[in-house]
Amino acid sequence: MNNSTSQTRSPSQYIEQPDTENATPSQGNQHPQNDPKIPTKNTTERIKKNTHASIKIASLNIKGRGHNNIRHKKNKWKQVNEILRDEKIGVLALQETHLTDEHVKDIHNIYNKRMHIYHSADPQQLNAKGVAIVLNKEITNIQDVDYYEIIPGRAIMIKLPWHHTLTITILTVYAPNDPTENKQFWESLLNTWNEKNLPIPDFMLGDTNIVEEMIDRLPCHRDSTSATQALSELKSLLQLKDGWRETNPTSTAFTYMQLSTGSQSRIDRIYIANELASSCRNWSIKATHIPTDHKLVTVELIDLKAPYIGCGRWTMPLYLLKNKKLIKEIQDLGLEMESQIEKLEFNECTETRNAQILYKEFKDQMIQKIKAFARKATPKLT
Repeated sequence: MNNSTSQTRSPSQYIEQPDTENATPSQGNQHPQNDPKIPTKNTTERIKKNTHASIKIASLNIKGRGHNNIRHKKNKWKQVNEILRDEKIGVLALQETHLTDEHVKDIHNIYNKRMHIYHSADPQQLNAKGVAIVLNKEITNIQDVDYYEIIPGRAIMIKLPWHHTLTITILTVYAPNDPTENKQFWESLLNTWNEKNLPIPDFMLGDTNIVEEMIDRLPCHRDSTSATQALSELKSLLQLKDGWRETNPTSTAFTYMQLSTGSQSRIDRIYIANELASSCRNWSIKATHIPTDHKLVTVELIDLKAPYIGCGRWTMPLYLLKNKKLIKEIQDLGLEMESQIEKLEFNECTETRNAQILYKEFKDQMIQKIKAFARKATPKLT
């Protein structure tokens, strides 16, 4: 991956940058195309945050924010926070967010430790549509991020310095359900990139409300030809491809179920730049505990130049050395092992039962017991 994606993949020598000094994440009315043009530049400065050489990128249609009160049990942002934590997601694109600037302010106040939100609402329908990109502050960098509002409430994009000198550009979309409006949506994006000097996205993800192949619907049927053609033309211009389908050419999996009919489809997708195929892995589609009829789609982006680092050597938490109950149980395991070894006659030792095997079993049991105690002693943090 190049340091500045827009430099190598943009159709123009220039891109239009948003006003990063005056803009805030919750400002959904920023129009970078109105800003003066400035030359592109390499991202040569290393970011300050020490990030991993991989990042999980995900998308989910949450079907509204739930209760208006952010602290209410039926508000969905507590569950969004839990998904970021449990799934270790670095960048989460959301659709049907129904957020206002005031909602985002409340979310930041409560979940400031983990969440940093960029969002856009439809000014005509604040309780409908809406898209957001949530950065997990515990995992990824949030400094010097460029934000672009493309279509209010439907499409936004960020340019994120994510690791060392590497930058990725992520576009999230929420396409209309009506076939005619769906076609017009993709055509609008196509015209925007033809007319404006915007960075070319490395990822385009979200709820497309359309499938390109019959295999992605159950029962199988073709979608609007004009709408799929408009999407195809946009993909061709931006040099994007369906990463999950590329990895699973003959598999069937669905991200959305229409409860009234039982029909299913894979309308939530992640498109990737053609040259990123070898850098993307661990594609997944999974259900979440958020009340929605869509599933979470994820992919992991890796820096291929980074050295391989394994899981590391496990060590016992030092505070458990003072746990008398644990120490007593380990001693009992050790005494049991000694007893079994003493009972072994020299000529009874085999490849499957000998002192070395018994010692290994003792160590495995001891480690399992320590990990069990550690899980109980260390409660999950929000």
